[in-house]
Amino acid sequence: MKLVLTPQTLPDVESANVIADIKGSEHPEQVVIVSGHLDSWDLGTGAIDDGAGVAVSMEAANLIQKLRLKPKRTIRVIAWMNEENGEAGSKQYAKDHEKEISNHFAAMETDGGAGHPIGVNIKANPEVKKMFAPVANILQESGAGILDLVEHCGADIEPLEKAGVPAFSPIQDSRFYFNYHHTAADTLDKNCAERIGGKFCCGGGGRVCAGEHGKAIASLTVATGQRDAVRHLRSVSDGDDGHRASGYSGSLQLRFKLRASLSTKFASRRPRLRTNRHGPASTK
Repeated sequence: MKLVLTPQTLPDVESANVIADIKGSEHPEQVVIVSGHLDSWDLGTGAIDDGAGVAVSMEAANLIQKLRLKPKRTIRVIAWMNEENGEAGSKQYAKDHEKEISNHFAAMETDGGAGHPIGVNIKANPEVKKMFAPVANILQESGAGILDLVEHCGADIEPLEKAGVPAFSPIQDSRFYFNYHHTAADTLDKNCAERIGGKFCCGGGGRVCAGEHGKAIASLTVATGQRDAVRHLRSVSDGDDGHRASGYSGSLQLRFKLRASLSTKFASRRPRLRTNRHGPASTK
């Protein structure tokens, strides 16, 4: 057997995270992040990894707006760049806003495809899990009521995790995720209702499955950004408060439409693959 591999790494290019805010009504300087990553592996279109995560984050903000909620703290939607091979976007965000991480009350990332949500991972002190029990009771109505303490919630929010910011991520049905992950089969049709079976999933035209996930993430986001109990969340989270800092300069308003702006520029290195009709590798 002869195996022919044709990947190559091209020079760095400048790219950016995409960031938008729903301004907090009482504490706009205090931030709750809800996010997914914008880049994808070259072979596919990045529909499940991680177009779905970006769509879910936007839908969470959209639901908050449609319900005319007024979170006390700023809800920040971030589409991270360069998760796949270096996490330069999230690292640059943490570096640029190092002095304001103490004002970050929570960070969430969705990066597990478009499978139905079944619960929420929590990277924080066990006391935080107890605080969110009422939220879990609400999410259980759609089968997403599990709360699980974990050591890691997401690649892009890892710098914030290490700084002591409480982190969250959805637990999802992942039975079919790795059938498509990082392959040419990662296309938009994998996000459709007939594939993943959620009643709030896509409608006509193959729209991304965001409704059910968005509802779960919006519930958690509002709980984090709104409840008075969250003022205690930092004091019971893991990490040294003396090293908790970050923030965001030049923030945007997110009214009834998401007005995204390029921010946090950095150099990213993205691998490019040459493919034949059999994919990046062929055998003889």
